[in-house]
Amino acid sequence: MNLNTELRKAITTVSLLFAIGFVGLIFFLIFGNLSGNLGFTITDVGFNETEDLIGNLTTGGGRFYEQFPLIFQILGIFLLVTIFIGMFALVVMVLNMFNKKKGGGFAE
Repeated sequence: MNLNTELRKAITTVSLLFAIGFVGLIFFLIFGNLSGNLGFTITDVGFNETEDLIGNLTTGGGRFYEQFPLIFQILGIFLLVTIFIGMFALVVMVLNMFNKKKGGGFAE
């Protein structure tokens, strides 16, 4: 029983050390390969691409919020149409209930 517990502790410890080492190796590979690319200057292609990316994201975000009133108008119209259809369905349902109690239909 004691040997089984010690064996489980050893396996857990080895697994934990393996996982930490694996994650460390992955970080080393990723950041080791990128370390040459992170220190670029203004004349480098990487810097210019980064500036272009930031500019595109900023412009896209600004244009989205310029169009936001239009989106609200479309949603408002959709909501009004949905409310009118729901009210019409409710009126038809109530009229059918009253006509069934009287024993007639719309044609009478």
